[in-house]
Amino acid sequence: MIVIKKNIIQNIYLTLSENEVAASEWYYFKFTNRATNEIIEKWCENISMENNYQMFEVDGTDLQSNNSGFYTYEIFASNVNEDIIGSLLETGYMELENGSTFEPVKYTEQNNLFKTYNG
Repeated sequence: MIVIKKNIIQNIYLTLSENEVAASEWYYFKFTNRATNEIIEKWCENISMENNYQMFEVDGTDLQSNNSGFYTYEIFASNVNEDIIGSLLETGYMELENGSTFEPVKYTEQNNLFKTYNG
């Protein structure tokens, strides 16, 4: 499952070349909300330097107006002109989250004036 946060630019990793006859540089992502049938379309460039996986930079900041929740996705090979070439490469699920970044609790001070007892 892919998890995309709304306010973060992040990388996602997929293995689309397993189902592809010829390697592509661009891919078409179609996300369909499972509750509302809202459709999000994205064309992403493969920025990976490796052959065994594809890496895509997904800009979640342009998804602020879309509904959070669960989506199904379909991925097709594409070209820079946003034309779909080839057949369906992968399907799966994506969760679109509101995008708050995780910040750990920071303790600034600890009271070391305590007694321990043995027994």
